[in-house]
Amino acid sequence: MIKKGSHGIIVWSFLLTAIFFMGCAKDSDTATTEESTSEEPIALFMEYTNLKEATLIGEEEVALEYTSNGWTASNGELIDQDTTNNLMTGLIQLNGIVVDKTEAKPILTEETFLTTTVTNEDKEEKKVEFIEDKDGEVYAVDSEETVYQLTRFPDELKQISFIMLQKSMELISEDLKEIRYSDENSTFVLNQETSLSDVETSPFISGWFLHSDLQTEFSIEYNQMQQLLAALTSIKGNKSEAVEPETFSSPIQIDLIGNEDQETLLIGADVKSENYTYVKLESNQSVYQVPNVLIEQLTLQPAELVDNFIALLPLTAVESIEIVADEEKTMIEAKHDVIDNEESQLEIASDIFINGTQVDTEAFRKTYQYLAMLSYEEELENYTIPNGEVEGEISVLYTFKDNGDILTNYIRFIPYQEGEYVVIKNGVSEFTTSIGQLETMLQQIALLIEN
Repeated sequence: MIKKGSHGIIVWSFLLTAIFFMGCAKDSDTATTEESTSEEPIALFMEYTNLKEATLIGEEEVALEYTSNGWTASNGELIDQDTTNNLMTGLIQLNGIVVDKTEAKPILTEETFLTTTVTNEDKEEKKVEFIEDKDGEVYAVDSEETVYQLTRFPDELKQISFIMLQKSMELISEDLKEIRYSDENSTFVLNQETSLSDVETSPFISGWFLHSDLQTEFSIEYNQMQQLLAALTSIKGNKSEAVEPETFSSPIQIDLIGNEDQETLLIGADVKSENYTYVKLESNQSVYQVPNVLIEQLTLQPAELVDNFIALLPLTAVESIEIVADEEKTMIEAKHDVIDNEESQLEIASDIFINGTQVDTEAFRKTYQYLAMLSYEEELENYTIPNGEVEGEISVLYTFKDNGDILTNYIRFIPYQEGEYVVIKNGVSEFTTSIGQLETMLQQIALLIEN
């Protein structure tokens, strides 16, 4: 389930949670260092916030004019005002970083997938073309052939047609509590239930969890959950009257469960020779042809959804961490006190001891990140856990408090294939991790002890 390439998806979640688990300490250091860049994003349509006309040429040519009655389409198509406003807002808010002319040359040879021409209230006109490279990065090219690498790009603009200006299907309500997903390869459930303790779930801000045939529980990464919910609320398409029976012979099925309502979405076969997919709503048996760019976000892979930390615990809850590697034991102990700060607010002050010697708390907070960021990488099948200790094994025993109770997480890392260790957490072995992560963690702890 978890692939090596998925390790990068944990970074954003870690940045969001770093302040929490670094101990609520006054003047704490930033958890990670952001990459600095001398190039600032530039607004592509800075002078075009008050649009009067817009022509978008992609899959179809969509020509729009803004009147006293709102947006109107030149061909008389009925369009939804809220949807159109959102689409045009997404367009004029595009930002990009200028690409060096040398690097831009190969980009200019690529075929454009969208050409936009916009006119503002002063009758000023601007034309911008959009290109997508093989890695999925979107670039904008203006009339002077200046190339911008965009920071974000709405999916609806990737396959522009009048469908994108229709009102979305009403699939989910505010009381959505569960999503059940199944396709030919996997079946799983997303909901807000978990057996993890309050302390273990506190760093995860989406509030949603993955349930599958695995024993290991995962939270859903916040941005991934927001994207999924957004995708479910943006499905739109043209109604299809005649559909072949085999269209839904092996569909992706998504059940949306609310407190009172339920809807089942069946994603079937592609529409022949078109960039569309058949989608059926079970509640009324209606079938729609939905643009593929709106379907792509609904082809779910668990590895791309989850926060795959092995043990992300807030430092303020940790009582001790015992690490055994190369037959040497390192004992980390934490003592926490609640104090009033200068603003008469409560905060937690922590004293950290390693092998009985107190160390600088702020320095340890930085080192602790290497423990907290240890993550699963590859799914493991049919592994037999050895009874005794294995040569080269590394173990980490966490003791932590949860609502006054003392809990433990015992994690064994056992050498497996070249460059990989099996992770055994509280007796469950379903994944591996890389030797690089473990070596870096041990090196950082050793540096802290030496200093």
